[in-house]
Amino acid sequence: MIPLTVLSVRCEAASKRLLYLNFMNLLRGVKVYLGGPVEASLDPNNWRNSITTILEKMGMVVLNPLVKPAWMPPVDGVRQNELKHILSQRGVTPSTISHDAITIENDVARRYCLSLVRAADILIINISHKTFSVGTWEEVTLAHDKPIFVICEDDIPSMWLYSMLGISSHIERERYFKRDVNSVLSEFSVINDLHISNLEMTYFTTNDLFRWIFLTYNK
Repeated sequence: MIPLTVLSVRCEAASKRLLYLNFMNLLRGVKVYLGGPVEASLDPNNWRNSITTILEKMGMVVLNPLVKPAWMPPVDGVRQNELKHILSQRGVTPSTISHDAITIENDVARRYCLSLVRAADILIINISHKTFSVGTWEEVTLAHDKPIFVICEDDIPSMWLYSMLGISSHIERERYFKRDVNSVLSEFSVINDLHISNLEMTYFTTNDLFRWIFLTYNK
């Protein structure tokens, strides 16, 4: 039989370990999608690569639309611009590729990105008024009820986007609209260190409780 004093020490140690786990790595296993212009961006990989390393250190699963499985056609911004050039030749296409093949190739890439958005718990989108994008807005529409962090040089890049994301307070605006990658990472660091039992009181607004239901459900 284990003496009561030894059992008490073991229980206390287990309790401390549980407390530590509750405080640390709250975002471990959470899936985050990196959205933003690809087709019109000069370097869509740069910010994604830099933020991925840090997010993975937090234990997060990064869903990068530019990282594709082997079975997919290698469609990226360069390839999309090539396809646009081919299609713009007044109906004349090279014998090496048909219009149907172009359509299928591009559609597979779009479906892949939207599948990642559906799978994600959180989105980070990096946008700019200087860079045209269509896919990003389809992704935001699809995921509008999830936590979406917006990186943009403007405090509020668009009032339309403000309404789409359901921002209802100054606290939420400051939380979800950031000017640079480092500001988003700082916010994630705060969330990652929160105590799971006090989320409602320490961080979340009423809207947030629904956005972050994957963290708060049955905890």
